[in-house]
Amino acid sequence: MSQLSEELKAQSVDELEAQPFEIIEVQTREYRRFNTLGTHWKVRLNQPPETSLPDPVTHFVDSVNNLFDRVLEDVGDADMVGITIHNEVNQSDKPIGFSFRRISYHQT
Repeated sequence: MSQLSEELKAQSVDELEAQPFEIIEVQTREYRRFNTLGTHWKVRLNQPPETSLPDPVTHFVDSVNNLFDRVLEDVGDADMVGITIHNEVNQSDKPIGFSFRRISYHQT
């Protein structure tokens, strides 16, 4: 968590405002049974800027693509990646997700 804090402090305010998402929390957990290390990112997608009014679907897709680019920066080829998206405000919405796949699958 301290590495993330240092990275965020190093970024300028303009860079943080330009990001389509805000990193809330990053947790790393070891799964001894599977000899695996897992990382859980909790992020919040930001509203589109007031100056531009993009289509909400386009804004969502662009935000998720930027999030994938950020999260996958330091991932090895043999690592597995999955994602679950849920609405924190409306808990009755069902989460949607992509099952775990090797990183090479996502890069094609």
